[in-house]
Amino acid sequence: MNKFAQILESDIDSLIYQLLGKAVPSSSESVETDTEANKIDESYQLPVKHTKGGKDIDEDNKPWVVGTYLPGQYINVTHIQGHEGIDLKSDRGSPIYPIASGIVTEARDYPKGGKTVKVSHEDGKVVSYYAHMDVVHVSPGQEVTQSSVIGNMGDTGNAKGRGAHLHYEVKIEGKKIDPQSITGKRVGSLSKRAEFIANIIKGLDDMVGRKGSLKDIIDYLKKSS
Repeated sequence: MNKFAQILESDIDSLIYQLLGKAVPSSSESVETDTEANKIDESYQLPVKHTKGGKDIDEDNKPWVVGTYLPGQYINVTHIQGHEGIDLKSDRGSPIYPIASGIVTEARDYPKGGKTVKVSHEDGKVVSYYAHMDVVHVSPGQEVTQSSVIGNMGDTGNAKGRGAHLHYEVKIEGKKIDPQSITGKRVGSLSKRAEFIANIIKGLDDMVGRKGSLKDIIDYLKKSS
């Protein structure tokens, strides 16, 4: 069931609405989330802005992804256990922003990550991590917004000699995910959606174990909505 859920994860909202016989809300329709989400009307952004300062991000005007999310597999000597984030390439010294408003929980040097920053979002349910910065401009406990500059692009840590870039990771409820998957999603929607999906999967797993019927599963989804 978990494997099935992973395959359908990107379309799980649509799947749930179809099973319940409801119309899928359009992107313009508001979806009520938790209290914090109602206070902050923003969507998750890339931590590095356009490389040429243009209005749109396109192939000629964007921070280049030079390292993709490949967890749990050997890549090279510096990534023996995989790559648990993405690497964004831009000019050295380029400003780095938090992906959403939040609170800085860590700002320090690591042998591997170099100058790093961690920011907590959605009351700690979402955590973003930024590494290899040349300079850090924030301190633990500091509140930041999407326009706050938390550091500048560099090559500190094990990125030395490999060119200035930003290593960027995201955790939701303590689990690392592909950071590219949340760009553009509304702040407040991730943790609530993750909790809902987890409860659905657990209920479905229990039913499959008891050999529940399709009617049982649909009834369960209706009660969970």
